[in-house]
Amino acid sequence: MRIATAALAFAAASCATAPQGKHFIQRQALAQIVPAERDQLFARALSTLQRRGWIIAVSDRAGGLLTTQEMAAGAKSCGTITCESSSTLQVAITETVLSVNLHRELINPDTGTRFAPTLEQDVVPIEAEQKAILDEILSGTRAGPVPGSPGVGAKIAARSARLVRHAEIRASAGSTRATSGPAAPATPILE
Repeated sequence: MRIATAALAFAAASCATAPQGKHFIQRQALAQIVPAERDQLFARALSTLQRRGWIIAVSDRAGGLLTTQEMAAGAKSCGTITCESSSTLQVAITETVLSVNLHRELINPDTGTRFAPTLEQDVVPIEAEQKAILDEILSGTRAGPVPGSPGVGAKIAARSARLVRHAEIRASAGSTRATSGPAAPATPILE
């Protein structure tokens, strides 16, 4: 009887504290590029991140990778409460694709637990910020519009997305780190 009462109390507490809303997996912002513009885009990405106040932790021009240090991002909405947050940003440039991935972690004010946002109301602003950074990097001449935006051929957008998803799957398949809760966005493998 005590077990049933404890289980019922636990279930009621879970329902009372579980965030309500539609859950999303954050997608990185992508653009198709011309291979000849790769070096110029790398320089533009580096200056864009520095101008926006990001501190660069990794700058690998040959590998086409920029990664920032983790930085406090201030108070953000997280479901029905407000949480402190931190962010890191990664820009990856392959021969034909430029990606921007803003990884934000929210910090539960009651427990101090860090978690990746999954609610629509939390993910949509992150994706909008990624797109704004991508657009700023691409503000000069570029190969074409961002895959998935109006006017882009569906085949190009689908192929770019498949390539990135394939790289993410390969990266996660090699991972041995155990996680609890929602998975953090995967980092694409640059070939």
